[in-house]
Amino acid sequence: MCHPERANLAVEWADSDVGVRPPPAIHVDPEALYPFVAMADIDAETGLQSRFELVKGRELKTSKTRFLAGDILFAKITPCVENGKVAMVPGVNSSVGFATTEVFRVGPSRELDAKFLLYFLRGPTVRRAAVASMTGSTGRQRVPRAFLESLQIPVPPLDAQRRIIAELESILPRLQDVPREMSRLTHLEKRIQIAVVGEVLSRFRDEQDWVPLSKWIERIQSGWSPACLPRPAGYEEWGVLKVSAVSSGVFKPTENKALPPSLKARPELAVRAGDFLSHRANTRELIGTSCFVVDKPPPNLMLSDKLFVPRSGRKYRLGLPERAARC
Repeated sequence: MCHPERANLAVEWADSDVGVRPPPAIHVDPEALYPFVAMADIDAETGLQSRFELVKGRELKTSKTRFLAGDILFAKITPCVENGKVAMVPGVNSSVGFATTEVFRVGPSRELDAKFLLYFLRGPTVRRAAVASMTGSTGRQRVPRAFLESLQIPVPPLDAQRRIIAELESILPRLQDVPREMSRLTHLEKRIQIAVVGEVLSRFRDEQDWVPLSKWIERIQSGWSPACLPRPAGYEEWGVLKVSAVSSGVFKPTENKALPPSLKARPELAVRAGDFLSHRANTRELIGTSCFVVDKPPPNLMLSDKLFVPRSGRKYRLGLPERAARC
């Protein structure tokens, strides 16, 4: 295998199988407490922590995934794979623990530092390859075991691995400040945009004939917010838009939650090309945030009750740019 990124490191690299290996078989004491990690306990943000609860042996099924302290849990089902649910199990006061059957247990070999393996498995290249390997029906697709069994990883000597880990851990904490700084800049952009729009409109206020909005629209329609599934809608499923689909000022159709099969969709709430979406309820900073649906949106996306849209029996044009004024 060719790994051009190695050129910057003055060490010899080798290739190694990642491997999916079961931990040693043990007798489960029905009265003893064992750590159990559910999918919801796996931290997709950092990958360095997994919470767990203690469960009596008699409550565990033999099909559960067994792990040892320091192992890595790799989610195998959609949308957890796409969300990057790969995490290291922390130290546990037990010889073995158990996890959901929807993860693979990856035990690093002696030639691999567990954190080095963790960072590799959490990388975008592995994630894209894992998603591409998935098989099964829509909504229940899984990464096959053979994907990890055949996955090759470039392995530098252990001292080089630890230098890489040290450098990553000196950089990654700084990135935690990025969302906060982006939020601050977005808020500043919003204030500037409001000021500019207000200034431009004030110049023409006395030169234009002002008419009620009701002259151009028949109604203002809000949506519906049922209890949805904690994932985006899949192919041919209906989804309900989240507030984050609008809050940036640019329409993001992937920001939605899937409607449960037990609920009937309401097609009259579907988003259309040309819609002008606005927040009607949220935090003070987000109320009034708006965007245009410029292109034809994916089918089967409904408004939530925190959004509204002007509706008209005839075609209308508000004349605003793609990034709508947020006020």
